[in-house]
Amino acid sequence: AQRTMDSTTYYAVLGCARMSSTEQINVEFRRLAVLHHPDKCANDPEAAARFALMQDARSVLTSDVQRPLYDAWLDSGLQVSFVEYRALRERGGWHWKDEPHV
Repeated sequence: AQRTMDSTTYYAVLGCARMSSTEQINVEFRRLAVLHHPDKCANDPEAAARFALMQDARSVLTSDVQRPLYDAWLDSGLQVSFVEYRALRERGGWHWKDEPHV
């Protein structure tokens, strides 16, 4: 999904600030996991997707490699998803020919 002005960041998903430590992020994830695990929310059809987003957020924000990349994406202002941004960075950046033609 592309980023919009009201997009939720991984930090917001976990209720953390950008300055939160890895330990704080893990504590918040565990707290939220108890509340939002799909097994505890059997009647909520969106519970599995919400929990998967929480897992993605924790994975990225607790990684010494992925977190700086995620923060750079947040600061970039680019209207591409983090997944697309990460793929572009991994292949060495992007070229003007790669820009979507509207």
